[in-house]
Amino acid sequence: LRCSWQRNATDDTDQLSLCASHPSLPLPPLTRDASSNWRTGADRQRAPLRASSVDHHYLHRCVAVRAIVATPKRVREGCAHLLATDPAFHAVITAIGPVRLAPTAVDHFSYLLRAIIYQQLAGAAAATIHGRFVALVGPQPSPRQILALADEEYRAVGVSRNKQAAITDLARRTAEGELTLNKAAIDQMCDEEIVTLLCQIRGVGPWTAQMFLMTQLRRIDIWPIGDLGVRKGYGIIHDREMPSANELAQLGESLAPYRTLAAIYCWRAIDLRTASR
Repeated sequence: LRCSWQRNATDDTDQLSLCASHPSLPLPPLTRDASSNWRTGADRQRAPLRASSVDHHYLHRCVAVRAIVATPKRVREGCAHLLATDPAFHAVITAIGPVRLAPTAVDHFSYLLRAIIYQQLAGAAAATIHGRFVALVGPQPSPRQILALADEEYRAVGVSRNKQAAITDLARRTAEGELTLNKAAIDQMCDEEIVTLLCQIRGVGPWTAQMFLMTQLRRIDIWPIGDLGVRKGYGIIHDREMPSANELAQLGESLAPYRTLAAIYCWRAIDLRTASR
């Protein structure tokens, strides 16, 4: 981010203009009123921001307001950006075409239930267990409904005790208001805040939180450097050894703010390699 100061003679306020490092991430100006409170031009009615909190609260909230969703138009723009900054993606983008990140049909709570059930299981086994669980509680159960389940019901559908504990923790936190999963609140949060929020849930780590950002929220600049498939696919695309997570973090900097697309194309590069054998 770049910042510059400007004095507003009209209402005698200081204005801090914040400019994102990429033109597709514009940020609203921040002004300081006569009481030395900080406010954004777009949010004059919200609670003021103290000067001491500018670097943390304001920057995170501003980026959250401008969070980019992977609409078809954005995907096309992202593909053009990837091709311009890293021509090695040309072959996989040409073979696959623009990817489509369709909105899911479930709420955030149900998505996380499914994510927990699917963890560390093969696709077919996870789908079977999740199907049984949905048959038991419905496609979009409430947290209270989950908390009412007995241990025997979890065992009957194949959910392990560890996953039961994670599901119960998710339901309890949501029911008690400790975890806010309503769409309006989540949409106002930046990526890092959402990762921090979700990682409070038992059994949920950064990877699960990043998949939530990518597939449930369709945030377009997520770079899951710990994902083995992304690392392997990047190596295939660039005809090199698989990079480490730390290496991938640096290699992905030029791909911002469209790293979700880059990650998807890394996954698809593995599919193309497998299909060609």
